[in-house]
Amino acid sequence: CCYNYNGYPPGITVTGQATVRGTGMSARSSAVTKAVTSATSQAKAAASAAGISLGAMTSMQISANYYYPYPVAGALPSAGNVGGAPAGASTVAPGAATAPAGANSSPAIACPGGRCPPTTYANVTMTWALAT
Repeated sequence: CCYNYNGYPPGITVTGQATVRGTGMSARSSAVTKAVTSATSQAKAAASAAGISLGAMTSMQISANYYYPYPVAGALPSAGNVGGAPAGASTVAPGAATAPAGANSSPAIACPGGRCPPTTYANVTMTWALAT
């Protein structure tokens, strides 16, 4: 019957997100799998609530990183920081529980459980056509 301005049939577009602890390809694959599961669940729930059925998936976009530490520390030092780390440089040691006194963060922010675990993040946007 009808197609939208891009030439695709009417559909449902959803975004699933997931964050998992760990790094490397295994963590990335796990995050992508969880994000796809989330998006699929959302699309099915939306279709059911609207009283329609999903057709074929027409597109999928995946954005996933390999690693980012958290939490993020506070303010960076001023441009006049002489003798310390360069502006924007972190002085928090990897795996440290908090930034040491005088480090480039103010105030120090404690990590959960006393350690900042590395995490991997995935964002998946999927579109399904409506069933005819």
